[in-house]
Amino acid sequence: HKALESYKGVEVFINTPEKEQLAIYHNIMGASKSKVIRKFWGLSEPDISEIMEYAEGVIWEIEDKIIREDVLAILKTLEVKQSN
Repeated sequence: HKALESYKGVEVFINTPEKEQLAIYHNIMGASKSKVIRKFWGLSEPDISEIMEYAEGVIWEIEDKIIREDVLAILKTLEVKQSN
């Protein structure tokens, strides 16, 4: 499998026609008389929520680091100007 360029999904490579047809039934057309779609490979809503929460935390950490670095650079610039 590989991630799609949009990062909104994954392309799954299935190596036999029988398995490929089964995947089409379950993921696209719906299986059985009721045509229920059962994603046999993917992320559940709780998984997505957990990943999003983690990503948000990482984003905040990166943002804090960038802000600290910017503040330090400004302070160093002010120190240089004051010493001159």
